[in-house]
Amino acid sequence: DWSSDVCSSDLADTTYSSGRCGLAAFSITASGSTGTYVEFDDLRFYRVTDESKSNSPTLLDSGVNTTDAASFTTASVTPDITRGYYLVVGTKGTAPAPTVTPSGCNATFTQVCGNDSTAGQNIAVYRLSWDAGKKPTTGQITMALSGTATICAWFLVELKGHAGGTSGNTVSQATGNVSSKTVTFTSSAYPDIAGTIRFAVLLSGGTANTVSPSSNWTELSELSGSTPTTTWEIAYSWGSTMQSACTHSWTTQTNGWQVAFEARPPVSYPAMDGSQGGIGAALGSSSLLAVA
Repeated sequence: DWSSDVCSSDLADTTYSSGRCGLAAFSITASGSTGTYVEFDDLRFYRVTDESKSNSPTLLDSGVNTTDAASFTTASVTPDITRGYYLVVGTKGTAPAPTVTPSGCNATFTQVCGNDSTAGQNIAVYRLSWDAGKKPTTGQITMALSGTATICAWFLVELKGHAGGTSGNTVSQATGNVSSKTVTFTSSAYPDIAGTIRFAVLLSGGTANTVSPSSNWTELSELSGSTPTTTWEIAYSWGSTMQSACTHSWTTQTNGWQVAFEARPPVSYPAMDGSQGGIGAALGSSSLLAVA
């Protein structure tokens, strides 16, 4: 009852929408009270810790399938709505390589980079998110292709502290018939947010290869398969030694494809008291408000 003595009459005539979340703030003095009411399409509360600054990425799932097909699936996974996820898919086939459309786990898949190869190989990167009113479900992720691939590999990367995060600073390029290739980020394109992680992904085709990233890059995973022989490698760089470029080197000269992208948490969290953390309110699925 907004018109009662303890609440503000300013809110007495407010129209409230069914099915939406609202917050009311009051200032109460001896002479009365004033109030403000704000509605949100979706209001989610999280226990906020500073984990995006202190946790490296983990691999929730990865795999290679060498059966000719137009659709592939991951293992069954259980995403955590308080974390961020990126799906990296690499395919080879008759040029142009088929593009990728993923689905599953009740998620929305937003293309970050890739899906643009005119050669016989392609890498596509997608960020997973959950829209207002949705929660992750346990299950497989299906990677539907625009045509048949002769081989497919994938990495599903999990990032703590990146729920509602964003991505950008992307690069996608052919390597040429070489044994090393550098991918360079535009360092001034995005602000330096603590917890930001840069990824570089290489698809090396045509012959068996061992791939190595340059200094201050950590290899998260390397996969290989045959028919045709192909190697995929994903590496990351972050923290005080985060690099503006990555040079992948491999053992035998061959053609390939390379992508790079930057994953950023929603905010740089303020320092909090040990394990107590704080309270966070995520408005919608793309922003985060933290309060100590």
